[in-house]
Amino acid sequence: MRKLAIGERARARLRWLAAIVVLALCVRYLARQVDPGALGRALAGVDYRLVLLMTAAHLSLFLGVKAWRWQVLLDPIQRVSFPRLYAYCLAGCAFTNLLPARAGLAVRAVLVRRDGVPIAGAVSALALEEISNATVLGLLCLPLLLLLHLPGRVRLVLALVTAGAIVALALLGWLALAGRTRASGVLRGLSDGLAVLASPREAGVVLGLTVAMWLVDLGQIALAMTAVAIPPSYAGVALVLLFVNLTNALPATPGQMGLFEAGATAACLIVGATPEQGVAVGVLYHMMQFIPETALGLAVLGRGALARLRSAAPQVELASPGGGGSMISSEHVPSPEVPAEASSAPRLPLADWLHHGPFLAHLVVTRRCNLTCGYCNEYDRTSAPVPFELLEQRLEKLWQLRTWMVCFSGGEPTMHPELARLVRRMTELGIRRRQIITNGFRLGKPLVEALNDAGLTDLQISIDGVSPNATTIKVLDNLRGRLELLARAARFKVVVSAVIGSAPPSEALEVVRFTRGLGLTARIVLLHDGSGRLSLGPDELAAFEEVKRLLGRGGRESGDYRQHLIEHGEAPFACRAGSRYLYVDEFGKVHWCSQTVGLFSKDLAEYGSDELARQFHTPKPCAAQCTVGCARSASAYDGWRRQGPAPGPQTPPEP
Repeated sequence: MRKLAIGERARARLRWLAAIVVLALCVRYLARQVDPGALGRALAGVDYRLVLLMTAAHLSLFLGVKAWRWQVLLDPIQRVSFPRLYAYCLAGCAFTNLLPARAGLAVRAVLVRRDGVPIAGAVSALALEEISNATVLGLLCLPLLLLLHLPGRVRLVLALVTAGAIVALALLGWLALAGRTRASGVLRGLSDGLAVLASPREAGVVLGLTVAMWLVDLGQIALAMTAVAIPPSYAGVALVLLFVNLTNALPATPGQMGLFEAGATAACLIVGATPEQGVAVGVLYHMMQFIPETALGLAVLGRGALARLRSAAPQVELASPGGGGSMISSEHVPSPEVPAEASSAPRLPLADWLHHGPFLAHLVVTRRCNLTCGYCNEYDRTSAPVPFELLEQRLEKLWQLRTWMVCFSGGEPTMHPELARLVRRMTELGIRRRQIITNGFRLGKPLVEALNDAGLTDLQISIDGVSPNATTIKVLDNLRGRLELLARAARFKVVVSAVIGSAPPSEALEVVRFTRGLGLTARIVLLHDGSGRLSLGPDELAAFEEVKRLLGRGGRESGDYRQHLIEHGEAPFACRAGSRYLYVDEFGKVHWCSQTVGLFSKDLAEYGSDELARQFHTPKPCAAQCTVGCARSASAYDGWRRQGPAPGPQTPPEP
């Protein structure tokens, strides 16, 4: 760790050294070109009313279109509101303006993760944004080859930039299509951020917004040239835009300081302006962006975004191998927000959460189910739904514990009459990942739309096979239409778990292929018995191997522990259930998991840092043969840490 820290400090010093060197070279270039007195006179004669108009256009039109385009790019992954994305753009601009290496791009990717956008999808969307910018800029500047006698090197660079951007756009289009065939993994995550390329209509919208953004920028430069008495022409304005962006492609100095002015000056000299006029154009064009972006961006960060960045914690993948499991992709970094509605409630200290706080909680909203699957021991046919007011209290408690993801389970959660309202309450509280596990039978268009509007981020369905049998009717023949509806209408991530153990094993393969054909995420689960142990025959094991081969890395969850269980009969791990993972039943009691209700029980209302720490360190007697993936994957981050003995007095099981 110390070597890593030293290496990071060294890289930071190198970045700042490079920034200083580049800035010195820019200053040297400008000093050789410019007479300070003439520059002062040029700036004194500026019509600053035009500068104010430039600033207003930049904040309202340029950044507005930029945020709108980002929203279109992210829509296939997760709907994020326009005001929030506009604020994130300002925050990113502030970081780019104050730090070298265009740090704002990374900040935007980090900030949008709190709205449910995976990091791979956020990065690929930003890459598409940059390549779209380069492609349209190159096309807008191609007429310069006919309008101006450009130096040979400039003509070559312009041609290479345009051709390279078009090739890159084509490669991203291929990645968008190829990645959709993957059930999971980095390629699938990247393709999610490029999903608009698979739709000609959406790709056209992105292209149109990019053109609009550059046209606004051309207008801003025309105003800057007019303000310093340079007659604007399309050739001159486009050349300034091209040169400024070519110099900005070297992300060395904070806010591209010096590079901006050098690019504008070189362009203005080619169209016959004086060096002083060129520098003045560069300064005005730069400062009308730099000053308001930095001030407003810092204000956004000051309202809480910076705290979210600082609280970003290591990622964990949470995936259950059983019929009811939850998944948090490793692309999501926990960074709980403090919502206004609950700002007065005491919260678990951030340091405690990082040390032993919950990543995932399963919250039973009703024990009743509309099915009677022969293998399931987690339902009844008569229980009333847990009242909304009680569930709201439990959600607020989970928020106070900084729980990163809350999953509604049962029973069958869609039988709760106020399910969408409960999801909306999670959204209002600022719980990052909001999931439902369902058998899918009650999913219709009205409910899907209600869940979209409420802010659901994840939905998981387990499908036991293809055709109904004596054990289950939760099969593909009964659910094809609902999966097709989800593929068309859901704005949340849908994971379909193909189950091996309750139907002919080969049927799991058909479920996986059908799921992937719809563009949904597929995974494989192995049916466990009432004690959470595996019990599979040779045909089932063969099917498991085939599905794992089909899914690739997506079939190997939590260190491929299931393979260890199959081969060795056990896969020991330090289980952090009761801490990193909470199972909250319909009575508000916390258990290690649904299969160990009699071993540990404590009221959620009484849960705090001490109990979380105690359960974090408590060894679980069932851990070695456990198949409950929620507990395993929530514990994976802390696998390197010692477990036991638990600090403080032990909590005995409640009757």
